[in-house]
Amino acid sequence: MCNGWNAYASMLTDLDCISRAAVVGLDGRMRGGSPGFYVSCVESAEIVRRIDLHRYAALPIIVGNTKYAFHTRGENSLIGRRGVERIYCVMADEVLLLAVAPDPGRAQDAQRSVERMAHYIRSQGVGAKALP
Repeated sequence: MCNGWNAYASMLTDLDCISRAAVVGLDGRMRGGSPGFYVSCVESAEIVRRIDLHRYAALPIIVGNTKYAFHTRGENSLIGRRGVERIYCVMADEVLLLAVAPDPGRAQDAQRSVERMAHYIRSQGVGAKALP
């Protein structure tokens, strides 16, 4: 995995509200992420397709062979839940950011953090082609 994208994932997991994070290219390849947090090409492609096509109702979000119940969506995002955990899947130009928040009391902090990271990536024009 590329060190540049690992830095983005590390910035998210350095926050107390996020336990695991990954950056996945729209080609489905992992660009960076937390150790042991793997997202398959099929899983990431399905998430991207659902965000692009606004298909989300009652379908689970599967990441790392873990099924999260659909919770809500935003303009460029899907949010799932599994017990108290939340998963945030946010499109940012040519990458998909995924982050797991284990504490429901910090869910809003986690969501804001992932959305801010996605906004930063978009504003800088940092896409999958920009980093090795």
